[in-house]
Amino acid sequence: MSLKNVAVFGANGQLGQSITNALLKCKKQTFNVLAVIPPGSQEPTVPSSSNYKCQTIDVLTASRDELKSALKESTLSSARSTAKPWIPKPISRMQPPTHASSASIPASTASTRLTTSQATTGATCTRCGTGRPRLSRRLCCIYIVFIHFNYHPAVDSEKMSYTLIGCGDFYNQGREAIWCPWTQHDPPNGTYTFHVIGPPGAEKAKADFTHIDDFANFLVATLDTVSHGEIVALLEKYSGKKVRFERYGEDDMHRIVAKPDSAPDELRQSAFPVDFWFLVKGAQGTGTFRRPGARIVIVSFRT
Repeated sequence: MSLKNVAVFGANGQLGQSITNALLKCKKQTFNVLAVIPPGSQEPTVPSSSNYKCQTIDVLTASRDELKSALKESTLSSARSTAKPWIPKPISRMQPPTHASSASIPASTASTRLTTSQATTGATCTRCGTGRPRLSRRLCCIYIVFIHFNYHPAVDSEKMSYTLIGCGDFYNQGREAIWCPWTQHDPPNGTYTFHVIGPPGAEKAKADFTHIDDFANFLVATLDTVSHGEIVALLEKYSGKKVRFERYGEDDMHRIVAKPDSAPDELRQSAFPVDFWFLVKGAQGTGTFRRPGARIVIVSFRT
């Protein structure tokens, strides 16, 4: 199947913009790109192209017919999530034969690790207004995306396919001084602070990391595993500055995930919700933030 017409949801976000640029700069094939952005937001910064157009759609309120009309020429939909769990809606609402796209790349990480809470037998959880431990909003979004695509009638009838791109952190998030301190040229007091979660030696645990632009090029990239300790060695070598580790234990992670307001003030300044921040860093500290050597095969073994 030739994928030529691509709709990118969240095209003006940190990753969406990189994906949109990668599509427009691709030298092997020319793509017609529809950038879908929320109302009241700025268009992505992209090279001038006659194959590009931008459309504002409120996916929280758009009807199935509105989405169908917007995607009528698209053969591929790529969705990149934010902290808001709205990404499943555009695709899940489009039932055959109204679904316009024949392939889709759902949002966020497709292969994720749920952290077990000491207080419950389920997956860890942040409080979602009911006072009962439940899946965090971000993890719910990831899980719902997978379920919607896996059992979507269009997928089940083989009228639409989807691609999972799983589990990896991005090491060039320049806006994230807390999450990726190595991206800052002038750290406070001339010293970098690395926050690691886990037992002694957690800084040696390997995790999947990739460059945002490599991720985007993979859609049209290689993933690598690297530890915080290895990043520190490179940072000290090439920056000439000191690095210190600020450690948190797994007990701290469970406590802060259950009660985000208890997190240190400096960590609550992150652009990411602090409970999500601790879940990811906690997984990285155990060495389990890596993609399994597995493939998801649905069609091949049908009888």
